[in-house]
Amino acid sequence: RNVHVLSKGETTIYSSEYVFMSAGAIDSPFLLRKSGYKGLVGKGLKTHPSFKFTAYFDEEVYSNQDAVAVHQVKEFSPKITMGCSVSNKPYVGIALNDNERLSEISAWKNMANYYIMISPEGSGRVSSLPFLDSPFVYHKLTKYDYHKLNEGIFLLAKLLFESGAKRIYPSCTSFKEFSNLEDVYKL
Repeated sequence: RNVHVLSKGETTIYSSEYVFMSAGAIDSPFLLRKSGYKGLVGKGLKTHPSFKFTAYFDEEVYSNQDAVAVHQVKEFSPKITMGCSVSNKPYVGIALNDNERLSEISAWKNMANYYIMISPEGSGRVSSLPFLDSPFVYHKLTKYDYHKLNEGIFLLAKLLFESGAKRIYPSCTSFKEFSNLEDVYKL
């Protein structure tokens, strides 16, 4: 079978008996659909919708011993999982920038990134559209999925405040920071 590889407007043809493609949950179905495969390719996409907080503590919490601190809460699994995310200076900086708080990067050693993710009931699909060079991804969440996201956000905020966080910065621009659990209800 001939494999066509496109690079900067040029085509190179390779011959191979088998081709193994590993481009991930989004790009594999996208490439297959662009190549003409139809059927169920790209349907039934499952993801783990998530939400992140960057927590600020009075004391230094950064440890250069591990890339990711091994903090996970499985009490609410499999529907809700919580844990620590990469919390070195670049990743704390990305989180603060997403929240428009990059001016606080000087205190990054007192901060750590935490996430919640859910296992949703809803699913999605990956499509290729003739006028797009990138995949079009659609994912539908159910009312139950939104409920689980909200519950996870509240549980993580509660855990962080009870662990000594003085402020938490959500991964959205609508709210800049929370300094108590009651304010999280606004989110």
